[in-house]
Amino acid sequence: MYSINDFDIRSKKKSSKILSARQISTNIISSKIGLNFYKNYYNFKNNKLPIIDIKIALSKDNYTKNKKKKWITNEKSRNLVHLLRTKYDAILSSSKSINQDNSLLNCRIKGLENKSPNLIIIDRNLILKKNLRLFKEKKRRKIFIFTISKNKKKINWLKKNNIKVFSFKKMASGEDYKRFFYYY
Repeated sequence: MYSINDFDIRSKKKSSKILSARQISTNIISSKIGLNFYKNYYNFKNNKLPIIDIKIALSKDNYTKNKKKKWITNEKSRNLVHLLRTKYDAILSSSKSINQDNSLLNCRIKGLENKSPNLIIIDRNLILKKNLRLFKEKKRRKIFIFTISKNKKKINWLKKNNIKVFSFKKMASGEDYKRFFYYY
């Protein structure tokens, strides 16, 4: 028994056919649990868009940074974030945040460093600093930059450093930002 047929045409009913060919009976049962479990997968297949999770750290006063201390989260939370990063294809951030923190947005758990996700950076005006640690990493991952800037010198520098740049006419609405995921 199983709860639902795969939505993907490459495997839809494939298991059922293989089992039937071997004279093993199969029954599909209607299951709210199965449908709920695969809800995001179906949404992904129907809309051709990725599944997106959001993580944000906030201080007690609802800021993402604390001017007095470097960290607003504890070590256990930071380690969990590094583990979570191994489960994702990409992390999305802004150039402003990366410039301020000189962040790597990678996995820093010993033995899992190569599981660091790709990085998508929204950099409307190509303000990313060239001397960021991110660009100096030895184990490079794919970096994608989405911009409206026409700064050819900066775009060429980014491309020479194996960074994929996507130029858009505008970044003003939710629909504009939704287009990013069709390119990634």
